[in-house]
Amino acid sequence: MQVYGQPIGPEGYDVLEDPTFICWMPVLKVIGEFVRHPFERGYKVHVSVDPGDAERVAQHLLPAVQRLRLDHKVVHPVSTYVRMNGGEQKGKFVTLYPGPVLEGFTTLVGALDPLLLEINAKPGPQPMERLSGHAIPEKAVGKSGLLYYVTVASYRD
Repeated sequence: MQVYGQPIGPEGYDVLEDPTFICWMPVLKVIGEFVRHPFERGYKVHVSVDPGDAERVAQHLLPAVQRLRLDHKVVHPVSTYVRMNGGEQKGKFVTLYPGPVLEGFTTLVGALDPLLLEINAKPGPQPMERLSGHAIPEKAVGKSGLLYYVTVASYRD
């Protein structure tokens, strides 16, 4: 099995806490039943893409995210993303965790937004902030129309 052309296992992607999201393992530490992110809190960036373009975006985006060594997860398969878009988790195809430092966030946006522009994918629905009870939209960033973000006090919440 592969995740959008990417390998699974310790050097690839695997299911950890939630079968909806496939996590990129090389940057994570798994201690017993707990997952430790490289950062505990900070910016949380979502890539929201139209489901018809999701697989193509993943095939181009995931290798770029890996090269940046960014902590991230992706919804797999696309049919799960389609179901998510009918509920509170809409628009959260890829989730990236660049940490609390503005430089990490701007590096992520600076590297990925031009790639997403080049892919020319149709945007998906605007994600809503989970900690607000899905009442407040996440903030858009970049020119591609595919990136949204929030800041969180803990990646565990």
